[in-house]
Amino acid sequence: YAWQKAESDDQYPQLYSGNFIDSIAKSEKTYIALNMRSIDTFLQCKGEKLVYEIGWGPLKAGFAILNSQPGSTKGTVEITGKGATNSFFSGIYKVRDCYRTIIDANGFYPLFFDQHIREGGYKADRWDFYDQVNNRVYTNRKKPEFYPNNRFAHSLLSCVYFMRTLDFEPGQTFYIDCFVDTMCHLVSMKCLERKKITVDAGTFSCLLVKPHLPGKGRIFSKKDNIEVWLTDDFYKMPVLIESKITWGTLHAKLVWYSRKE
Repeated sequence: YAWQKAESDDQYPQLYSGNFIDSIAKSEKTYIALNMRSIDTFLQCKGEKLVYEIGWGPLKAGFAILNSQPGSTKGTVEITGKGATNSFFSGIYKVRDCYRTIIDANGFYPLFFDQHIREGGYKADRWDFYDQVNNRVYTNRKKPEFYPNNRFAHSLLSCVYFMRTLDFEPGQTFYIDCFVDTMCHLVSMKCLERKKITVDAGTFSCLLVKPHLPGKGRIFSKKDNIEVWLTDDFYKMPVLIESKITWGTLHAKLVWYSRKE
């Protein structure tokens, strides 16, 4: 598969090590707090991989690959995301992005988040350390310092996965606290309808959810019209994501997935 070649590319930036995370906790006299609450979720399975083809209209631009698996620290889950342009678009504007969030396995709240962006000539390496006990986040977004945060508020990546734990029904709206940049925002997620959706990975009975994202990122902003189709089952697996953005309509279609129960 073309996505396997993209996933194994050796030009992705490196994630921060466990020693680096421990050094933050030690220097700031804080710690990773586990088992502050308990939520029954699909992430208690042994692992999951989701592969999406990214494109604009008929153009295929690259892949997004999401993995979840037990973390190196007992009682945690590590969720990683890779974004890569395909060979054609890499010759024009190469993208090799890495994202990761480490969450509490039982409570489904973030402990650490890092993102490593390599897009054309743009480069950024950012991290957030979640001090859930004292309701704050230590981040290097502007300079290393603490910012206030709501307890159990999510990173952008853990927010996507926490959305999958919600019991959506058409007409319902859920709200999730999410820490973005240096502030905690309230993200709304409204469920609109049920419908069968067909992508390369198969045909699925789905729920349409429209999230309202905070802030302004390099691709999505709070003004974007984003639609997410989730499987109408326990896993709430994202099957199709579409958004009208600055340069047209961007889509992410599920092409392959696996799960270890």
